[in-house]
Amino acid sequence: MERDKKGKFVKGHKQSNTGRTHFTTERMSGDKNPAKRPEIRLKISLASIGRKISPLQGFQKGKKHWNWKGGATSKDKLLRLSKDFKHWREDVFKGDNYTCWICEDRGGNGHKVILHPHHLKGFAEYPKLRFKVSNGMTLCDFCHKTYTDFGVNKRFTA
Repeated sequence: MERDKKGKFVKGHKQSNTGRTHFTTERMSGDKNPAKRPEIRLKISLASIGRKISPLQGFQKGKKHWNWKGGATSKDKLLRLSKDFKHWREDVFKGDNYTCWICEDRGGNGHKVILHPHHLKGFAEYPKLRFKVSNGMTLCDFCHKTYTDFGVNKRFTA
């Protein structure tokens, strides 16, 4: 195979893999690793029957995790992860044609816009309006952070 001054292949060179149908090596097929052979796998499986599981296995699950707080996931987080919220979010985006209300920015043609659904009347203050499409508007990331109280905890502000 010939290459030009820039290191690119010269047009018309012959490929090295011509006529081959597949490429396998012993390393790729696992022939060298005895633990991959079915009869060895069976021996390993039979040998492990009745063996005690290490106390470290599964140490990060549930009550055994160092940061376990009794299964206390906030209601707010559960609501925002629910199917109802996801459907509301998608319906708000569709209703606004995936366009920001303020700057009218829209993604497409290589231009990426991160959109946020925004509640006109607060999510926490108006629980009956949480999933009403008429209570939502589409904002781009910049407008949402700039023109709303995004990220501000209202309980701690004067």
